[in-house]
Amino acid sequence: MLNEFRWHSGGKLSNPNLSIRMFFYSFNLLGRIACSFIAVLAIVFLSPHLLHGVVTSDGHGTHIVEPGELVNGINHDGVIQILRNGNFSCSGALLEGGRHVLTAGHCVSNQQGSITVRFELVSGFLDIEAESWEAHPEFSIIQGSDVGIITLSERAPISIPRYQPLGDTGSEIDVPNFVFGYGVTGHAPTGKDVRDGRKRGGRNRYEATGSVRAINSATVGGLAIDRWLFSDFDSGLAENDGFGFHFDKPDLGFGDDEVYASSGDSGAPIFVATPDGFAIAGVVSGGTRYNGTPNADLDTLVNATWGQFSRDTRISAPENYSFIVSYTLRAMKRISIRIRRESASLYLVLGDDIEGPVYVKQSKNLENWSDLVAFGFGDVPVEIQVGNFPSKTDPALFLAALTERVE
Repeated sequence: MLNEFRWHSGGKLSNPNLSIRMFFYSFNLLGRIACSFIAVLAIVFLSPHLLHGVVTSDGHGTHIVEPGELVNGINHDGVIQILRNGNFSCSGALLEGGRHVLTAGHCVSNQQGSITVRFELVSGFLDIEAESWEAHPEFSIIQGSDVGIITLSERAPISIPRYQPLGDTGSEIDVPNFVFGYGVTGHAPTGKDVRDGRKRGGRNRYEATGSVRAINSATVGGLAIDRWLFSDFDSGLAENDGFGFHFDKPDLGFGDDEVYASSGDSGAPIFVATPDGFAIAGVVSGGTRYNGTPNADLDTLVNATWGQFSRDTRISAPENYSFIVSYTLRAMKRISIRIRRESASLYLVLGDDIEGPVYVKQSKNLENWSDLVAFGFGDVPVEIQVGNFPSKTDPALFLAALTERVE
């Protein structure tokens, strides 16, 4: 059967310039009535859209990450510096598709002049000029919309890792996360102090969303809104545990590996592990502290000391996620696929129209898509095993194969 859809904001894509055509193939499973569906996305574009290095817990000069080095299982070479008119300003991350960088809205809003994206690779620095940039349409209007997109003038080399935004709301809470950034560093007892141009990384944990009014009222005085994510900077002692001290949610952190974003890390990605790999759960937006006494903070300044809070933009919030994905899909095109069954296994056989990295995505509702598997840093296989046949009680499964658009 053949169906054509236009995907609106009821799903995850709300850009009116984006048209998506899906072709569904159904087949009988082992003689049962239940069917599984395979989708190929064909993407047609009607018109193109022309805060804070890391402060550490274990001393000065630590947590530096080197190009090409896997840190906590993450290849961080796609985490970049943003230069505005030639000067460092923010951090960011290369998105899947290779043509767009995710950052904070305040890093690109009302920017005049030029923006350059700088990659730090084993071979040295690589600069790519920005073609355009845009903050979220609701930035400065709706709290928690501090997200922006930079469109590169050319596709980044395929050797540089691309990252997917997290679309699974709720999966980013109370799990370890990992941040990388280029901003001001320092030591937690005294806070931020100097920027040395090095990339640093470490761990923290999101413990609440902005929907908890008590946290908003006591920190930033904002409205309760679930587009924010909050973490605190733990020393390992209960007296500096911001969430435990003020909101009865104790967690003593990750010891020497606990870090906190600082000035110049604005726009930096915060990763969480998913069943399909690492995804960007948050973008660094700003820091804050509890407004009152007694206080878990070591002093009275918002300066990245133990006991303070980080308030980041929540990527999985539907309004933020749809804004991001409306860009990344512009950089990709469909790959023709066919289905092969062997015993209880399902295989995708890729067509011969592959010109770069391949992203195989899955969905159970045609709204929330996640990366099932991605290839792009070596040979792309002709055939991909995507799992076992669902039973007749399982929901429909939708799959899509895409590659990067070469211009």
